[in-house]
Amino acid sequence: MKKKSYLESVTLWARWCLPKKEADEVTADYKELLAEDSRSEQQLLKDFGTPYQAVRPLTRAESYQGWLVVFAVLTACGMGLGWITFSPWAWDNASMLWIRVLWGVGLVISLVWFWRKQPKSPLPKGLVPMLFPMPVLACAALGISWWLVKLFRDDVEAVNSSWILPFCHAFPQAIEILGLLFGLLVIYALVKARISDRRWAAVYAIGMTSLFVLANLTVLFTSLDNPEAVLIALWRHNLPALAGVVVAGVFLC
Repeated sequence: MKKKSYLESVTLWARWCLPKKEADEVTADYKELLAEDSRSEQQLLKDFGTPYQAVRPLTRAESYQGWLVVFAVLTACGMGLGWITFSPWAWDNASMLWIRVLWGVGLVISLVWFWRKQPKSPLPKGLVPMLFPMPVLACAALGISWWLVKLFRDDVEAVNSSWILPFCHAFPQAIEILGLLFGLLVIYALVKARISDRRWAAVYAIGMTSLFVLANLTVLFTSLDNPEAVLIALWRHNLPALAGVVVAGVFLC
């Protein structure tokens, strides 16, 4: 392991284990130390240990464990919404309540944890392109759902005798794939918000909101025997998603 690689690893572990201010101080200390050090790579590992071992003694247990709990809860909320897209939950008050609880808890805790004032700086590279695909795909899924349910309401016999029926069977599978991808992306955003820039939490908020929409669609699609009610519910149950967009905007400020 070269000194540059060792310092980069120390930096990542410091940012993961320590609050930002402390992590920056540790990184600066190691950067200064290694710049003037003539020890070999093997000697560095012998004296300091692995990058994680070098950082771990500097970690305050309460602070680090608190972050791990927050990370576990936020991850569970995202994975919970993603799991619903794979599950044929019936459309009832309990199902809709669970979706709202997972989404709301994820947004509130992430907002409390990551919304900190920082000096103005350019947005992190790669953040903006990550903000758009998930809501675009979720909105597309919502629009396609509305179109399919409207077809079922107006002429179910025509749907059953056309190419639309195979599409109806394939559409929930597409939502499952999106649910899996979005679930992985919200975890990625959490890690980036911790080790890079807290504004990556905006991607988490957008991902959670997109999962919220997909989970609602999954549940509502179990009730196509009542398409009129589903058409109304498609918009009524997904309207709160606008709050997720607001939270993402707050993270970017």
